[in-house]
Amino acid sequence: MEQLMSYEPPNPLGLDEQQTIKFYQDAIEQAPIGIFSATPDGRYLTANTTLAMMHGYKTPEELMESVRDIAAQIYVCLLYTSDAADDLLCVDLGGRRI
Repeated sequence: MEQLMSYEPPNPLGLDEQQTIKFYQDAIEQAPIGIFSATPDGRYLTANTTLAMMHGYKTPEELMESVRDIAAQIYVCLLYTSDAADDLLCVDLGGRRI
């Protein structure tokens, strides 16, 4: 019988499991972009500080408590008329086209 080899991911920093978890948690929390996870019905499960600040909240906890429906509360779709044709333009609250 062929023996299965176990896979050990590379660990260039030489960190143990708990240190590795903390390393990645800190990287996400300190990222200069908004990072989050959400439920299928549109509630935040996790959010970093950058995302909270992008949407005008002081903390991720405040954002997650306040927003019950990401699609309805964070993203806004505007119907506008251009000279060429009617288009649907979706923008987030920062005014960026999505």
